[in-house]
Amino acid sequence: MLIVINKITFRSGHFEKVIPLIRDNVKIGMDLNGCIEGHITRCVDNNNEIMVYSRWQSNEDYEAAKKILKKDSRTKKLMFQFLPHVTNYETMVYEILPFSL
Repeated sequence: MLIVINKITFRSGHFEKVIPLIRDNVKIGMDLNGCIEGHITRCVDNNNEIMVYSRWQSNEDYEAAKKILKKDSRTKKLMFQFLPHVTNYETMVYEILPFSL
């Protein structure tokens, strides 16, 4: 299983413009095969920073989803609208390990 975290920092005062675009994009991703869940969180200490957290069945599912999303016209449109508001975007991917190693 995989956890994917997208840490996004956007320009001050742009939250109201950004959050609907992110919600729409997360909804598209959650409909793809292998996505178990997705959440949008806002930093308590920095109102201009959010994290999108998603959990995937496998790395293969996540990689397949990335390929699909790159070609998806809805995602392209959302990213075109979203990117002018962003100052930093990083993706971190973690494998979930068994509790006992």
